[in-house]
Amino acid sequence: MTEQATRKRKKREPIQIPVLDCLDASVLEELYDEMDSWASNMEGTNLENSSKYEEVRQAADDIDSVKDSIQQAIDDVRDAAEEAFTDLAEVSITFLPSSGYKSRAKRWDECLSLITQAAEHIKGRAEVVLSNSDEALEKLEALVSACDELIDEVEQASVDFPGMY
Repeated sequence: MTEQATRKRKKREPIQIPVLDCLDASVLEELYDEMDSWASNMEGTNLENSSKYEEVRQAADDIDSVKDSIQQAIDDVRDAAEEAFTDLAEVSITFLPSSGYKSRAKRWDECLSLITQAAEHIKGRAEVVLSNSDEALEKLEALVSACDELIDEVEQASVDFPGMY
């Protein structure tokens, strides 16, 4: 048998990530920078008038149009969560990362998935506290609303990443 045939596939293991660390849109900024750089490198060449340039520029523009609104929604959730819960820094969620090469589309999906899971977890905690309370707490209601807005922003975000060729 060849070495490759005897090598075992590496198992994907779930990891624990602090919930506040999941509220991070830096991957979206990285993806924007990659696509913008790719488009910029085609400008001034024969490729500037190609369909590939249009695809790359469109992907960069799509990311640019959503990254700031997602970041603002994340900031709103963080602010509301820090007011409502003092122990949130100690809470983690379980995440199963993708294995192998991480394409732009996989990194985009993973980032948005983590953000959504964190927002849903925080929202769930807030709703449990609200359902057990006799009085509606403004901080928790604001947190639930901020989580809903973040989840909506993520669900509306869409980018078609072009292939290399």
